[in-house]
Amino acid sequence: VCARVCHSPTALGMQRTFGTGAATNSIEDLKHTNCIMVIGANPTDAHPVTGAKLKQFAMKTDNVSIVIDPRKTELAKYATYHLPLRPGTNVAVLNMMMYYILSEGLADEQFISERTEGFEDYKKQLLNIDLDKMEMVSGLDRNLVKEAAIAYASAPNAMSFHGLGVTEHSQGTFAVMQIADLA
Repeated sequence: VCARVCHSPTALGMQRTFGTGAATNSIEDLKHTNCIMVIGANPTDAHPVTGAKLKQFAMKTDNVSIVIDPRKTELAKYATYHLPLRPGTNVAVLNMMMYYILSEGLADEQFISERTEGFEDYKKQLLNIDLDKMEMVSGLDRNLVKEAAIAYASAPNAMSFHGLGVTEHSQGTFAVMQIADLA
């Protein structure tokens, strides 16, 4: 089992970013968060217990929920923001979200300076992305992505869930790393 898990895009992305391929939060954490982002996952079908808890969270009026998925899943129907991207364009959408977080000054500078390396080069690259191209590739209106990014970055406690819709692509490892970087 370990050989397969250790080489999965999720495990590789998490290992490279956090030093461990394990999950970084639990369902219990939903009680303490103000915003969830679900990307490339359909938990109401694939994980009914988790999906029900996420649906309960999404239906609370004071919480923000973002679903990034080409399909209008059950959870997407309740989401504050549904970003129906083209399949395989997760990285483009995550880059757009990070662009807006950085350009709006919403990054946690203290956290970044104390706990990351290479951020200035990373920031320079992100702020130079071609938004027109990202919008065209993803099929999403940049203003919708901007609203979702600002909501995510402005939440006191945000968390994300990703699934096979992210990891089963050629850019799966990079997408998982981007999700971690977004956090």
